[in-house]
Amino acid sequence: MAFDIKTPPGKYWLLYYQPLPEAGERIVAALAFTGVGSRPRVEFDAQFVKVRKVFPDTDPQALAFYFEGLAEKLAAGEPFESAINALGPQILASKDRSVANPLTGQILKLLTNRYLMPAKGSEAREKKSNAVAKEIETFVRKSLPPELSLHTNVAARDILGHSVTGTRKIALATNSNGTWTLIDGVDMNHATPREVTDRVNDITKTYWNYSREALKSNVAIRRVGIVLNGNSHLHEKTQEAHDYALHRFAVDSDLAIDAASPGSVQQLLGILAPHLKR
Repeated sequence: MAFDIKTPPGKYWLLYYQPLPEAGERIVAALAFTGVGSRPRVEFDAQFVKVRKVFPDTDPQALAFYFEGLAEKLAAGEPFESAINALGPQILASKDRSVANPLTGQILKLLTNRYLMPAKGSEAREKKSNAVAKEIETFVRKSLPPELSLHTNVAARDILGHSVTGTRKIALATNSNGTWTLIDGVDMNHATPREVTDRVNDITKTYWNYSREALKSNVAIRRVGIVLNGNSHLHEKTQEAHDYALHRFAVDSDLAIDAASPGSVQQLLGILAPHLKR
């Protein structure tokens, strides 16, 4: 009589990173496995590319240190629950899930791609976003005196000294006597109407969160939203995206600029005048 003895499945957990636990925003940053081989393992992307897209201020070396320490504790025989609790509240785990044992390379790749890596197409979107930021910078620099000091790709930590939930990096910023002016926008030539709308929503959400945080931190922040190449297309959907962008910037910024309109450079000079060295 033959017996079919099956190897019991292993377990794995999604490990979430939440830099500000009270805000409730989190993202999967690592995977932990037990019962799938000779020793437990913790898998993560050492660069934390996906994590840093959501939380730009993340220190990848510090986060890697936490997960390497977790792997060492599990390998030494410490129960998963006590090992993960020691990392709280910024690191927390999902409920355990079953996984094939042995853990094949194909299954591991499937799980890491699903949970730890950016979605397909994100690299192309990032390149396009960087191109828009560069066009914003070009417009600002050619419109202003060269002595104006501008910072590029600015995160909350650069401005406030700490991360802020719900914010993304801003294309440009300048600081003078404790007052920050943030500048970002869209380029109708570098994006589809949907992409313009999505970028505007991301920027204005960031501006809105900065305005709330500035009140707590006693930091003066002014926000500028720029729409480039607004007259370059006459398609109805493009015009709608153009008008929506200006509307949202007018609501959640201190100044909304249509670069195709007369006087746009003067508007920009007006809000940046306090930052110009005399």
